[in-house]
Amino acid sequence: MSAEINLSRSQLTELARHIQRNNGSDSEQSLSQKKYDFIRIALVEIIAAYEQEIDKSLQHKQKSLKKRVKTRRWQLATQTYLATLNDNLHRMDSGASLDFLISQQNQIMLLIDARPVIVSGPNAGSDTVIEKKIVTQFCLVNDCKAYFKASDQSDILKSDNAIQSARHVLEDVSGTWNMRSSLRAEYVTSNGLSFKFSNVRDRVAKQAWVYRILAELLLLQGQLRMIQEKGNLIHWQSMKLLKLPETDNASKIIINQQGDFVKVTIPELAKSPLLFMELVPWIQQQLVQKSAFSININQAEQFFHQSLH
Repeated sequence: MSAEINLSRSQLTELARHIQRNNGSDSEQSLSQKKYDFIRIALVEIIAAYEQEIDKSLQHKQKSLKKRVKTRRWQLATQTYLATLNDNLHRMDSGASLDFLISQQNQIMLLIDARPVIVSGPNAGSDTVIEKKIVTQFCLVNDCKAYFKASDQSDILKSDNAIQSARHVLEDVSGTWNMRSSLRAEYVTSNGLSFKFSNVRDRVAKQAWVYRILAELLLLQGQLRMIQEKGNLIHWQSMKLLKLPETDNASKIIINQQGDFVKVTIPELAKSPLLFMELVPWIQQQLVQKSAFSININQAEQFFHQSLH
């Protein structure tokens, strides 16, 4: 366990030092963006770790009065600290000055309007998780090839494989996390989809899920475009998704009132016909008008959890 902690911290510290040194490879604007990404990702992961620990403490009821009082005091102190962290998150969105320091002991301190936040969780175990997540999340939105030797890169990218495998057919589509508070997280894609989640947990898994949905939409769009080019009618208001028997991995998409259909393999969308129906207007805009069109998926958290079963 100690070796794992040391490895994680060395990677995080190495990443932070590379960002600080810069070596003239980044413009001032690019460096500022990297600092912003690093600090925001670190802050969000710290918030998520403390929230998770509070949830655990609420689920586990202490038997003795003394322990219950001690736990309650910790909960109140932690909630106060979380309020401070969330305030720092809001300050970032309001143009706060940003920087970070690295101590001789390799401890990282974030500075948001000169207000210090130590990169650390509620316990030693969570420190390891936080540090690995910061490195992974940062390297999802920034090229980290120059920061780590090949063996370290492979370790980092293992947790990213799900996203990359879903994203390889979507090279022209990008996305970004928008987190106004620890209570809400929104993943917005460059082609107009906004997935609104109720919390910041499992962001790597959620992002991978979004890209699987996008890959399936791309596949479906290709099928529908061929139907249109052949002169067949698509009645968007009549469109619906039907699941086929378990022995068939594909789904049937009814495309008009005459019952014409297209058969396509879209396992993620097949798990949630309601999500599919919410996305139909977006698919229509992509194929018919080809104009800028955005849509909010307000129940993304629910649809994501459906995909896990």
